Amino acid sequence: MKNNLKVSKTIDLGPTDVAVVWNEKGAAHAYVADPSIANEMPPYVYLAFAMMLSRDDIEIMSRMWAKLEERMDAELAQQQDKSEGSNSGRLR
Repeated sequence: MKNNLKVSKTIDLGPTDVAVVWNEKGAAHAYVADPSIANEMPPYVYLAFAMMLSRDDIEIMSRMWAKLEERMDAELAQQQDKSEGSNSGRLR
């Protein structure tokens, strides 16, 4: 896999910039330069922020929207699993 890697573009992110990166399978990821934002927010929040900034490009927007929905659905399922697990020992 490492042999197939290539740098398609290198950019410097400013403190308010968000970079959106996706692979050949269409998986989108958002990255921020500001460590306080990266540490305080879940990745899907700044992915949503990047989506707002990309409203003029429908292809990027739809790829990011699909990824955002996938992440939010996974998080919701994870929270439901935790909730069901904590309620399993209680009497009703």
